[in-house]
Formats: sequence, structure tokens, C-alpha cells
Amino acid sequence: MAELETSRLRLRPFQLTDLADYHRQIASDAEAMRTLLPGKAPSLEEAKLFFNSFVEHWERHKFGLWVIFDKQGGDLTGQCGLRFLKNPQEY
Repeated sequence: MAELETSRLRLRPFQLTDLADYHRQIASDAEAMRTLLPGKAPSLEEAKLFFNSFVEHWERHKFGLWVIFDKQGGDLTGQCGLRFLKNPQEY
């Protein structure tokens, strides 16, 4: 799968090997999770369910969420991307 790079960041699709870092850096941060599903910091097992859905989404739709790494330190720093919605609400 393709990767994207900027001068400071590297983005790529989620991989199952990212789970531990994702949980430690993002999912266990209550403030970060306040704006992400499920709206609270999940346990590792709950995070694994969401994480597997990220990987499956890429396999099914060929697009999805990207994991973001700091190129200098190599740390996982965030996520971004698109998600297919079956029944989107119009605003």
C-alpha cells in the first residue's frame, strides 16, 4: 500500500503491528479519544476491535484511516483519513 510523506511526517495505512503503539499513544489518551469513536479511552481489547475495523476497511474499500508517524523520532503521533459511511446524515 502507498505511503505519503511530508518534510516532517510519514503516513501509511494502519497495520496490525501498530496496535500497541496506537493504544499507548492515542487510544489511552482520554482527551484525544473525546473526539474519536468510541468517545472515551477504550481498553486494549476494545481498541483492538476498532483497530481491526481500520484494517478491514482498507481491504474492503481501498481507502481509509492513515496512521501518522513523526519522521524524526519515528513515533506514532496521530491518525487521519476517510471512512465509508453506509447511511450518512446530511447537515
